[in-house]
Amino acid sequence: MIRPSRDLVRTPAARRRMRGSRLRRAARVVAVSVASAVGVMLAVLAPADPAQAANAPDSLTIVGPGVSLPISLTAKAQHDLFSSVLRQVNWMSGKAGDFAKSDPKSLGPAYTITVFTSGVATEVYDVYPEAAGGPRAHRPKAQPKGQVADAWFYATVTLPSVLRSAGVPLVAPVASGPAGAVAYEDPYQPDAVSVPVSTSVNQELGQIRLAVAVTAAAAVAVLLMVFGAARLSRRRWSR
Repeated sequence: MIRPSRDLVRTPAARRRMRGSRLRRAARVVAVSVASAVGVMLAVLAPADPAQAANAPDSLTIVGPGVSLPISLTAKAQHDLFSSVLRQVNWMSGKAGDFAKSDPKSLGPAYTITVFTSGVATEVYDVYPEAAGGPRAHRPKAQPKGQVADAWFYATVTLPSVLRSAGVPLVAPVASGPAGAVAYEDPYQPDAVSVPVSTSVNQELGQIRLAVAVTAAAAVAVLLMVFGAARLSRRRWSR
């Protein structure tokens, strides 16, 4: 026996109710998706936890040959320069070394960078910006918070220029060749480090949050349109 299709046995009223139910379910799915997306974006862009911010390094000092008094940088007073110097060393924290200790005669002068958090020393590194073959860095075994594995690293090529920007008296390298040759300029452009930027990180995050808010508002508008279309369709089919 062949059974008739369900669409044939449903009344027009039943079909209208089913269409309205589908539209309402679609609207609920859109609402949940929009709410989830907005929640994720706001969570990602939310301000840092005060406890985490309190544990972040906020100052450092540099000592070494030619530096009569320790060079002191703080995140509050010299944010960009402080961040630039910190990036030269904090990546070595917890990492294995790149090579065994080099010949001391090839390392050149050493400069010690001490990192502080809320006035307490947390990390110490020795850097060799004029080492033969490129800058080197050393993480001593004795650290303020306890002993770690002694390790040597290949430092970044921008280390000398960043240290010069911080006030370390390093001689700027000059390209070899005849007189009048163009002086070597590090692509890092250290001069730009000490220039205050007009837009802080917090301002940039504020602009991003504003963009997220606009996106969320647009999503809500779309959601309202879906609800409106569902109600209009329901009224149309109920006539």
